[in-house]
Amino acid sequence: MSTQNSPKNHAQTQNAENELLRVHIDDVLPDPSNERNALRNIDELATSIGVVGLVEPIVTVKHGDQFKVVSGHRRLEACKRAGLKNLNIVVRDADIDTSRLENLVCNIQREDLNPIDLYDAVVTLYAKGDNYGPQKAFAQVIGKRQSWVSEVLGIGRLDPSLREEIRKSELRVSCDAVTRIAREKGKEKQTSLVKDLLCGATNPQIRTQLSSRRAKKIRISAKVGDFVATVTGPEVPEGYEKMLEANEALAAKVRTAQTNKNT
Repeated sequence: MSTQNSPKNHAQTQNAENELLRVHIDDVLPDPSNERNALRNIDELATSIGVVGLVEPIVTVKHGDQFKVVSGHRRLEACKRAGLKNLNIVVRDADIDTSRLENLVCNIQREDLNPIDLYDAVVTLYAKGDNYGPQKAFAQVIGKRQSWVSEVLGIGRLDPSLREEIRKSELRVSCDAVTRIAREKGKEKQTSLVKDLLCGATNPQIRTQLSSRRAKKIRISAKVGDFVATVTGPEVPEGYEKMLEANEALAAKVRTAQTNKNT
């Protein structure tokens, strides 16, 4: 395993747009607002870096006398686990918001962000409305449809405790499934669906469950004098018989009310 040792100084190479530096690993800081709040599957990457070194430099911006990561949080953690003392970084000549936007777009294109990390990143960037304009303009900036932005923002309807469960999951969770679950009203329904999702239910299986929850409804009506008693319910086994009973009970109440009114 590589344990590169050298004095804590910065070896510098300059190009037209970025600086390439070799720095001490303690001078490279993670960004607390990074969209990858939960770093997953680090060990294999650490093993690879320990054998061949860090192939792709970590992208950073200046942060006082140190450097803040824009892109490469998994690589930074893997370097620490691999025992590296020094590593190559690229220093962007750009503000952190611009760099994070570029990183978000890159991650969206790879489609490997946890849906909750993605939601947090989109919320953070979209909140800067003065910079990115309305939702439609923001969607154009990140190369997505406005409907996609709206759906991702809709993840906020999920109960916070459920969002945290999804964030911590080691599974690669479908963003489409999460956005669909978020549309369900009530924590109980959301909890049941999230539990299935985190137990390995696929996106088509979640869709099927949601479709069955919105099963076709049937209606039974009975005329009582000048009134119509109507009962509506889901088209499920034994549902028709139960609705007939309910309709008869409702009709009886209407008749009783009419009788009392006429006496």
